[in-house]
Amino acid sequence: MRESVYCIPIWYHDAMTTQIAVRLPEELVDELDTLIAAGLDTSRASVVEEALRRELRRRLWEREVQRLVATGDTYEDLAGMHEFALGTAAQAD
Repeated sequence: MRESVYCIPIWYHDAMTTQIAVRLPEELVDELDTLIAAGLDTSRASVVEEALRRELRRRLWEREVQRLVATGDTYEDLAGMHEFALGTAAQAD
């Protein structure tokens, strides 16, 4: 009998995902389904992934602004960014 040899392509590791279970309130799931039904997104997972990426990016920006404020490296074009980063999360809740 001949042995099967499987070769995993190199690109597969970059495209691999991990499935997790997330419990959400019913009203949020209804909103997700409304977005998908309207054709604004393709799946619940893609909406959640996009929101998570946005939140992680916001937190990174917030940390960077806090670092700039703490070191005194303030720049005219960054005026108000700290308040914006903190206020965005408060408004979303």
